[in-house]
Amino acid sequence: MNKNWSLGASQQRHNRQQRLRAEKRRENAEGIYLPSQNVINFSYKGIILRKSGNEYTIDKQIMISGCDTSKVQGMWNDGPMLARAIDYMLETAKPERLAEVRAAHINWTCQRCKVTCLYDKSFEDHRDENHPLSHCKYCGFNTPRDELVTASDEVMR
Repeated sequence: MNKNWSLGASQQRHNRQQRLRAEKRRENAEGIYLPSQNVINFSYKGIILRKSGNEYTIDKQIMISGCDTSKVQGMWNDGPMLARAIDYMLETAKPERLAEVRAAHINWTCQRCKVTCLYDKSFEDHRDENHPLSHCKYCGFNTPRDELVTASDEVMR
C-alpha cells in the first residue's frame, strides 16, 4: 500500500482535468463555422434541394413538365443515389423548360466560409445602390454582387 496515494487527491486531479477538457472544447467550438450543422439549400440541375445534416429533401415543387416527381419524393440520406434518381427523372423532361429552370436557380460560393448555396434575392442588401451586396446567411459576410462566384449545379453538395 502506498502512503502517498489518496483517493480524494486522485479524484480532485481527475475532476480538474475533466473541467479543463470541457473548457477547451467550448473555446474551440466558439467562432468556428461548420456548414454541416446548418441547413443548406442548393440547386442540382435545376431542382432545389435542402440538406440538413446528412439528409436531403426536395425543397421546392418541381415545375418541369414531363417529369415523374414520385421518383425523388421523401427524405434521402445518400447524396449520390439522389443525384442518380434526379438524373433518371430528368431524362424525360422537356429540354427547353429544363434550361429555363436551371438558369433561374443559381448556386454561389461565399468567399469567407466557402459554402456553396442557392442564390436568393431576399438576401441582397440594397443600402448602397451603386455597390449592391449579397449577404451570406451562414456566416453573415457581405459580398459585393460584382464579386459573386457562381458554382456549378452539376455537383451534389
